[in-house]
Amino acid sequence: MPGTVELIQSDEVFASTLMLIAADKFGMDVFTDDGSLWTPETFRREFEVQFGCLLPDDNLGKLMAAFSVFTSDALSRSLPSFLFTVHGLLGDGTDWCYAEPIDAEDLAWAVMEAMLIWPPEPGDLFDPQIVAYCRTMMKREGLMSPPGVLSFAREEAVYGDIGQLGDDILSEQADRTQEINDYLEMQQMLLFQQLESIKSLGCTATALIESVQQELREIADQDKWL
Repeated sequence: MPGTVELIQSDEVFASTLMLIAADKFGMDVFTDDGSLWTPETFRREFEVQFGCLLPDDNLGKLMAAFSVFTSDALSRSLPSFLFTVHGLLGDGTDWCYAEPIDAEDLAWAVMEAMLIWPPEPGDLFDPQIVAYCRTMMKREGLMSPPGVLSFAREEAVYGDIGQLGDDILSEQADRTQEINDYLEMQQMLLFQQLESIKSLGCTATALIESVQQELREIADQDKWL
């Protein structure tokens, strides 16, 4: 199991893991909007000083995306801010374009991780352009029955009486949705492993992981989040 330094430098590390490492080392004050928010340069410098290693650009992007989710409504405010946040959480850095589609698995995980970092308040809504974008990405894969975390963009399908063909379509849809749910479960397991490997958390790691597990279950099981 990798140690903290290995996690910081790994391209597999999650944004939420990096945020926890930063909060554990520097305190939550660096994530509060009191006029002393840390800049990317500050995070990069402090990581190098405290851990003796460089924070890779893509991982700095993940951390700053998590930072943005925690301190603003960037995920739901507008399509540009949503895309910057999602690509940041996924570790895409700045090497992406608006025309580049996001796979349903990646889209679902980014939204799930963002909701884990800062759960939305009841009644919060995504900007209509964000809903339309997510709906388009799902249509691109022929996905009409998305996992619960993307249910805010669900477009209810109306099926006529087309016999076996209709049954086949519904079966394929169920299989594709299950694939995405399996991927989300795998990502969650990897996240738990990363949290367990942060030795500085000590005995608090178990309680933290139980809390994260409960939060992720609520996100995954909620049919209509927003």
